Formats: sequence, structure tokens, C-alpha cells
Amino acid sequence: MLPFNGTRVSTVFSSVFALCIGSAAYSAEPKRVAYPSTDPFTKMRIGDISIAAHLWKPAGNGPFATIIAVHGCNGPGRYMDGWIQRFQQWGYVVARPNSLQPRGLSTTCTSKAERAERVRPGASPFPTGAEFSKKITRINPQQRVYDVADTLRYLQTLPFVDKERVAVVGWSHGGDTAVLAAEEYSSKSAFDGIAPSLRGVVSFYPMCYFLAPPKFKTPLLVLVGDKDEWASAGNCERHVKQRQSMDVVADVVVYPNTYHGFDSPGANVTIFGYRVLYNEKAHRDAIERVRRFLSEVFRR
Repeated sequence: MLPFNGTRVSTVFSSVFALCIGSAAYSAEPKRVAYPSTDPFTKMRIGDISIAAHLWKPAGNGPFATIIAVHGCNGPGRYMDGWIQRFQQWGYVVARPNSLQPRGLSTTCTSKAERAERVRPGASPFPTGAEFSKKITRINPQQRVYDVADTLRYLQTLPFVDKERVAVVGWSHGGDTAVLAAEEYSSKSAFDGIAPSLRGVVSFYPMCYFLAPPKFKTPLLVLVGDKDEWASAGNCERHVKQRQSMDVVADVVVYPNTYHGFDSPGANVTIFGYRVLYNEKAHRDAIERVRRFLSEVFRR
């Protein structure tokens, strides 16, 4: 397994990028599923909803280790497609819940100014005042933890899912959701009635502004660029260092000269004031690190 030592990739990348992704048969067409949401904040505002999700399954009867893929603030997109195919080829079931569509949203992204207000000391992470109405205009990672928990609860009813081997992989807003899900998992508040199963978390370019102090022992891998203004490499390095000091298996990889969305082939755009730019070298390195991380945590 790649070393968990707070890695900062500084001047050069690994000389060899092993891209072996296995030969397991996979299904290009997912199954559409739905299951009840237990998110109390959404229920209080608009009533009961069901979480819509796509489910991919490798060929065979299983049981298979499973990945819960958690999208970013703009919803599921092509940036996830390559990873989902790769996860299947590695032999995993993949579940991708949609946190936006069931709540009537097309995005939950914020501009730089809006985000600055959200993360200022003392600010509430939840909508307040005039924002707190029957209409949902934003959701945050804390709320989306319930979507992860509800997905895990649903997965544990499926005969081809290994109920003891599940990992969460998230991107950006979903990356923070993934780490918070592991925090909640340790306290069981959103995960009541769910058998122990969470083996690891992979978080692509999260903000990491609220991820302290660490409260759980779930292995963590964070991947972020040093020029990413939408995420925070510094915050993530500090957070991972805290975990390491508590003997938690954790690593943060900071890629040089790398922006948000570095693993999204062809990306080169500015959105909500942030640069999103593909970086092939970082992407290739991330593929190998994620492969090894998942292989290791699923063997534990």
C-alpha cells in the first residue's frame, strides 16, 4: 500500500503509474433505485422524500465490496463516470445517490462570497432566518450524511453486497460529506440500525474547514491540488496530521500546480469564480493511490 505519512507530492510524481484496473466484467447501464430518506432537516421543510440512486453491479453473485460514490455540489456528472467504470472493473458494486433531484435542486454550489460567509467563525452551517423556508435552496454536507446512511441501509438489504465491506468516495462537496459520514458513523446518530461496514473514505478536493477534531478511526485518503481555491490543501493537511497523531490511518496527497477537478478529463473552466482544470499526471497518480487504498482497507 502507498505510505500513509502525510504525503506532499512536491517536485515530481511517481515514475511509474500502474493503471492495471483488472478484467472483471461490468455493467455500463446502471439500475435505478430509490429508498426513503431519513434526513430530518428536509422532512421538516418539505416532507418525506425518497433518495434516487444509480446502482452498478459486477458480473456474478458476489457478495462484493461496495463503493458509495458521493457527487459534488453540481450533482452527478461526467467527472464520476471514469471512476465508476474503474470501480466496477476492480470488482466493486457502486451506488451513486443523487442528493439534489429529490429535493428539487439543480445545484447546491456557492460563490466565493457566499462560501466566505458560510465558513466564518460562529456562522451556522444550516440555513437560518429568511433562508429557512419551505423551499430548499441549498443543502450542506451535514444533511447529505443522511443520504450516505440511507444508501448504506439500502445496500445492506441486497444479497450481492458484502455488508461488512463498504467505502465512501466523494468529490468536493461530496468529499466533505464522505468524511463527515465517517464522523457520524462513529457516533451512530444517522446510522442507527446499520451493521458495522464502513472500511474507508476517499475524499477528492474537500474544503476540510469543519473536519476537526477527529472523532473516528476510519482510514482516510485525501487528494487535493495546491492551487485549488475551492478546496483547502492547508486545512486538509492539518486535519490529517491530527489524525496521524492519534494513530489513525490517514494520508493527504497535495499535487503541485494542480487545481480543482484535476481528475476530470478535459476540464478547463472557471465556475462560480473557481478554476477547474484537468491534470493528467495527478489523475494517473490518484488512480493508483485509490486502487491501493481500497484494496488495503477491504482486506482489513
